Amino acid sequence: MDFADRIEQLSTTVKKNIQYIDTEEATKHSLIMPFIEVLGYDVRNPTEVVPEYTADVGSRKGDKVDYAILKDGIPIILIECKICSADLNEEHAKQLKQYFQNTDALIGILTNGLEYRFYAGLDKENVMDERPFFVFDIKKPHKISELKAQFTKENFDADEVVSNASELKYLRELKAFLTVQFDSANDDFIKYLGKQVYEGSMTKKVVEQFTGIVRRALQEFLNEKVKDVFDKASSRLEDTTETEQPEEAPEEEDDGIVTTEEEIQGHLIIRAILAGTVGTERVTMRDHKSYCSILFDNNRNKHLCRFYFDGRQKYLQVFDDEENFNKHPIEGLADLYGFSNQLIETVKRYLPEE
Repeated sequence: MDFADRIEQLSTTVKKNIQYIDTEEATKHSLIMPFIEVLGYDVRNPTEVVPEYTADVGSRKGDKVDYAILKDGIPIILIECKICSADLNEEHAKQLKQYFQNTDALIGILTNGLEYRFYAGLDKENVMDERPFFVFDIKKPHKISELKAQFTKENFDADEVVSNASELKYLRELKAFLTVQFDSANDDFIKYLGKQVYEGSMTKKVVEQFTGIVRRALQEFLNEKVKDVFDKASSRLEDTTETEQPEEAPEEEDDGIVTTEEEIQGHLIIRAILAGTVGTERVTMRDHKSYCSILFDNNRNKHLCRFYFDGRQKYLQVFDDEENFNKHPIEGLADLYGFSNQLIETVKRYLPEE
């Protein structure tokens, strides 16, 4: 069983057992220790994993971090644990920060057994950063390859991790910033973009005028980029259709299923949306009498979305963050682009990690 399989297996076990865990100790034994083991560390070897590691803070003695992972007798990773029902917050991070600055560890992990927040000291030497540079959710393990490449025992290289951490941290923060600006651009961002095309002074009135223009420009830019991907995917699909010579299928009885042009176009749009994540040929369509399914690898257990296009009101059914299907009314095919993030997150659940 490879690393990705072990993570997926642990994810399944966590989802199954989480309802029975109601103490911090149970969280450690049932969730966190198995995670440490999957990373390749021997939790029974006191020279490798030390529970209740002493990390005295100032004049206070006897302070202990929940786990320390050692290499050659020196702590390289500190792990501070909270009960699985706890929402990790800044106060929890402050506690880990105190331990971090009193050891030689380069990586600190704050976890409730479900979410693992990885911290480093990038902004100031030996002082843990306020924000994590990497976050891993065991219930939705979308970053298995990154976890394996950096934090497994066989791959862990402290210098390389710290170097990569800097890039990951700022990439994460820039993506978060752009997401906020896309939804509701602030005045500074509007001024910056406005100055690229407006020669006059960016007064308050001008900023107000540019607010709508910037939002529209961002939306149209995204739509045009997605459309470009869609057009390229459609072109490749047409080329494939022209060159393939499929065998003539045997005649079948009429089952009452009619695949409409609108469903076909919707299928192509979903392919375009996911083209940057998976090969377009892996996004398949299976029509039914009452709805049309878009599947991953033509597997009926790997739904991406469903179309309900037959009635007066059209609907798209997609996964939410809890992996439940929800129906959303749409006016037309262009509305499918508004669900790009959800569709991408859904397909990532089915991708094998390196």
